[in-house]
Amino acid sequence: MRSLPHLLVSGRQAEPEFELATSLAYVASKRKKAGFIRKRPVEQLDFLIKVLWPLRTLTIDRRTYFFDPLGLFCTTLEIEPLENIREAMQEISGPIFSTEEFKTKLEKAQQQIPDPEVQYKIEGFVPVSIAKDVLRELIEEGEIPGIKLQSRISERKFLEKVKGATKVVDQLKWEISEIKGYISSLIGIKDSWEKELKEKEEQIKRTYETRVEDARRYLGSKAEPEVEKLKAEMESEIRKLKEALEEPLKVLSSLLERLEAAVYRRESFVKTLEKSAPEGLDLEIPFIIASLSGKEGRRFIVIPPSNVSKVGIGGKIKKAFGAMVVPIDARSPLYERMGSLLEEELHSNIGFSAQMSEMGKETNLIVKYSDLIMRGITRLRDMEILDEDDATEVMSMVL
Repeated sequence: MRSLPHLLVSGRQAEPEFELATSLAYVASKRKKAGFIRKRPVEQLDFLIKVLWPLRTLTIDRRTYFFDPLGLFCTTLEIEPLENIREAMQEISGPIFSTEEFKTKLEKAQQQIPDPEVQYKIEGFVPVSIAKDVLRELIEEGEIPGIKLQSRISERKFLEKVKGATKVVDQLKWEISEIKGYISSLIGIKDSWEKELKEKEEQIKRTYETRVEDARRYLGSKAEPEVEKLKAEMESEIRKLKEALEEPLKVLSSLLERLEAAVYRRESFVKTLEKSAPEGLDLEIPFIIASLSGKEGRRFIVIPPSNVSKVGIGGKIKKAFGAMVVPIDARSPLYERMGSLLEEELHSNIGFSAQMSEMGKETNLIVKYSDLIMRGITRLRDMEILDEDDATEVMSMVL
């Protein structure tokens, strides 16, 4: 298993002192402060800990999946049952005698379709769509060891769920086909109404054009008041015609949107299951977690590599190091999603946050690498990436 670096400089693992110093500068920029003239910290740094999030691929039935042993990623199938959609379509079957009557049927049909519910859930499933084309081979050297986060989901349990989901996929494909048939039928009705509306509108216009011509022929110079009256009558008739179909068309469009959403949810689940990931990936993705304590209690800050160039010193670090990149593209939703999941877990799961606190105190990077951190801060100051005030504040967190 390879551990990706937390910070890359020119495509290689950054020196540990830079990794730690930039992480600490990021924490300093996020630390809550108070005071008007002179800022003083109201939050103290308890510890800084590096954790490794395991991520690997598993292959089954010639298809490869991204597996998150922590189970923080989750793929769900959230749909309304097909039986309800069938009942709704049965409600509007049969001949259409009037648009008003059909509108009432459409409204009843919408009420027959409930809000979507979770029908299937696969914990630990990472969609390929958010990780595609962002993983690359990297060189390991001089990295700071991290604590590997403990697995919560076994490969066996994950693969059992995936196997069950592949059976669900076959059923979903049939459902997608059936719902698309209903959509085509409703679109046909909608198109027919709109065509009929256009034809009737053209017919009204032609009728009134003839009446206007007759008025001008027989009334001559006195025809203008009559012409204006006829035009007003024509516009009123067209408006009434449109109003008569406006509400039924609106309800019909609303039902179509619900059916199209039902198809989309099913198709999204199918695509997620059927899109294969690259084989043979076995990675540990690094995050640094800082624990801060203040008058409002303890809180955690998650520092993913994609945030390194956004520390509270603007783009200076990126400019100084040149082509600084992260092991997974900062624009990729993968790191963004992983960071938000980890932060959510730290704030919502008391057991997990307590575990992090216990491990953090045992492996405090601030204590363990204080000399290294001080050297890194000094180098960042000498490179004019940190000014004197920034460097002093960051150093105060170490001393």
